Amino acid sequence: MGLIKNSILVIITVLLFTSCKNEKKDFYKTGKIKSVCELNSDNQKNGAEKIFYETGELMFLQHFKNGKQIDSSLSYYKDGSIQSIIKMKNDSLFCKTFNKKILTSEGVIDSLSRAIGWWNYYTNNKISSKQENIIIKGKSVINRQKAYFENKFIFEKSKFYNLIRPNRIESNNEVLLKFVFNFYEPKKEKNLFGKEYYYLLVSPEINNDFSNLDGLKLDTIVNKKDQFDFYIKFKKPGIKNIKGIIEKHILIKENNKILIKKSRIYVNEEVNVN
Repeated sequence: MGLIKNSILVIITVLLFTSCKNEKKDFYKTGKIKSVCELNSDNQKNGAEKIFYETGELMFLQHFKNGKQIDSSLSYYKDGSIQSIIKMKNDSLFCKTFNKKILTSEGVIDSLSRAIGWWNYYTNNKISSKQENIIIKGKSVINRQKAYFENKFIFEKSKFYNLIRPNRIESNNEVLLKFVFNFYEPKKEKNLFGKEYYYLLVSPEINNDFSNLDGLKLDTIVNKKDQFDFYIKFKKPGIKNIKGIIEKHILIKENNKILIKKSRIYVNEEVNVN
């Protein structure tokens, strides 16, 4: 009898604790549960928050401690497999997406839900492309793109640049920097020039989000090949930024008008000057 009595006391204690748990619940118009979140004594999210499909399956799971999100957030397909994993990383979020349990993409989004930096995309567990996302006038824009096949980089189908620099850069010494680049256009347009013209436009006054380009006088280098030789001298040591644009110009006919079509790759590089 004593054992049964003790068991009953344990069950009653658990039931009392469960009934006292502070939770916030939201419901669909149909009356089915939409979300449930544990709260602390100050009504802050504190514990697991679950969001459900209207059909009852778990859609989203995240965890909080005293109102602040912690750990990873997970979203689910209706069949229970993971759709995405989002992990806190300083002030940003590292995101992985899946399709039928296979990784499809991974990269970083900022606090404004904008894709930033390099994202990797996969097909059949092999990398198929990389895309660099940069912020232009407040919006996330795809800049460089690299194509891959069987995990091998394909130069001809990529739109990108590489900056080739010496291992050591000394202040007050003129140094040669090389931009090797390629423009890939899936849709080929008839070029009335007969050849492509390439321009490297740079300035130390360019804003981080390139929002002031129209009001600046840019130093310009012209080339017809896939490489720029760029000579520069830094007066003081430290981390220096090189900002600019690589542009491709072709002449096309559109709506019975002759136009110069411009394609751009934005340049934002850091070099260490000794």
